[in-house]
Amino acid sequence: MANLFNDTILLIDYQNVRDSGLKDLPAHRRAVLFVGKGQKPKADFVQDAMRRGIRVDLVPISEDGNNNLDFHLAFYFGKILVEEPYGEFVVISNDHDFDPLVRHVQSLGIACERKGTTRAAPAKAAKPAPVAKPVQRKAAAPKPAAKPAPAPKAPALAAKRDDLYAEALAFLKRAGKRRPTTGKKLINSLESHLKIKPPRGEQIVKELALDGVLSLVNGAVSYKI
Repeated sequence: MANLFNDTILLIDYQNVRDSGLKDLPAHRRAVLFVGKGQKPKADFVQDAMRRGIRVDLVPISEDGNNNLDFHLAFYFGKILVEEPYGEFVVISNDHDFDPLVRHVQSLGIACERKGTTRAAPAKAAKPAPVAKPVQRKAAAPKPAAKPAPAPKAPALAAKRDDLYAEALAFLKRAGKRRPTTGKKLINSLESHLKIKPPRGEQIVKELALDGVLSLVNGAVSYKI
């Protein structure tokens, strides 16, 4: 049976985020760097990843062209998805052109999001304030301070708990001793009962395992409900 607990795989648009995008990355076990023509990521990032046992793949883009790197990233995204269908994917880029692709992947039941980076603008030297001549004026009432804008919410991964999860849990509670005894049978039962397509059944089993509802040992399922 396939591993249900794959970690996050990053697809990094290095041409867009540069070295600033290699800081404070989300936890992951594999990173794929798409590097534009003539660019080189910092060696210490690659060396640190290798020391921590993280797989790093470099995909150099040899030709210039409008959206050339974007097309390469989309192509390799599909290729990696075939290799690791149960992974959770994060596209590291400030380019919103990836958002339609991310939403389409999410609609297929695959955990995916785009994460941008914040680049600090260079500080500008403050100009000395001109000396104003004293003028006898009535002091104006102070304006109320503006309320800070709420921080934007981070995009949620497609693997969040939903109605299908609740239906699967209720199904297992009703089944009692008739619950499937192997991971494969459990996935098939959920996909048949909930009328869903792979890999959603696999992901629901993963969520149930993470919540302590069940455990998988050598393909056998034991329930804790």
